[in-house]
Amino acid sequence: MVLILALGSVLSGCRGSQEPGREAIKVTLATTPVIYTGLIAVADQKGFFRQAGLDVSIRSDYPAGLQSMQALERGEVQMATGAAFVFSGMMEDDHSLRILATVGSTNDHEIVARKDRGILQPADLRGKRIGVVLDTVSEYALSMFLDMNAIDPASVTLVDISPPEMPKALSQGEVDAISIWGKFSFLARKGLGDNAVSWPSQYAMDYYWILAARKDLLDSSPEIATRFLKALKQAELFVLSHEQEAKDIIRKRWDLEPDFVAQTWDKNKLRVVLDQSLVISLENAIRWRMLTKGRPTEVPNILDKIRKAPLEKIDPKAVTIYK
Repeated sequence: MVLILALGSVLSGCRGSQEPGREAIKVTLATTPVIYTGLIAVADQKGFFRQAGLDVSIRSDYPAGLQSMQALERGEVQMATGAAFVFSGMMEDDHSLRILATVGSTNDHEIVARKDRGILQPADLRGKRIGVVLDTVSEYALSMFLDMNAIDPASVTLVDISPPEMPKALSQGEVDAISIWGKFSFLARKGLGDNAVSWPSQYAMDYYWILAARKDLLDSSPEIATRFLKALKQAELFVLSHEQEAKDIIRKRWDLEPDFVAQTWDKNKLRVVLDQSLVISLENAIRWRMLTKGRPTEVPNILDKIRKAPLEKIDPKAVTIYK
């Protein structure tokens, strides 16, 4: 309740400073339809983007954050959401990308396997074919899971599969197990029924979902970021104070099964923040790439890739990154 009141105070001040009748700025956004991008669905449905002076065109047909971030990289959209892990790889090749905030986090990643392939415990994954989405948290989570269970990565065969095809590939026996998140792991377990065995693969380590834009857009039109984050902050407050309605909005907008939302809602956090845990997550991902992808480079200064000013202007307390 204290958090709701504090946010309400911040946002009421923001709303009071808006100029009536101002022309809406058109913005294009690429995102992925998952619970942890739910603030975008809520902000759009409740009119918070319009109230902030934005006309946001949302493309949500990207099955993974890698694809939505690649759309930003190609210049097809002005803003995008994606996993911090994905950003950690792209920032090495595209120095113009900037993080504006974390818009959600999740702990819903799983390893799902077939019992009829002799897999009853993690050690049984040795010698098996495992479906992954390369260069995403799917591969990252599997790597961490294998390491935690003392399984040599060379003892498994990785098969690159798109997220929507994961449940089908597992049910038809094309692979013995999959490393996947959210609704795809839910559908995979549902499809296999009693033949499914699964394990959480994040070990209580949240994966962060970030909002990103290019440096040139932020330099030329800084008000876009400020207005966008203001709308998301309103959505955050709405989720805190109207949780069931927010669930319904996200479920319908992103076409999620009611049972899936009910089972996994508490594994997600919908918050607009910039905190030190994001920096640590990015640094860990970069070190992992250095070790597994043969990139023996120094860890770059993550703070150079984060644009703090827009969120600091709206809610200074939401920015707790160390200097």
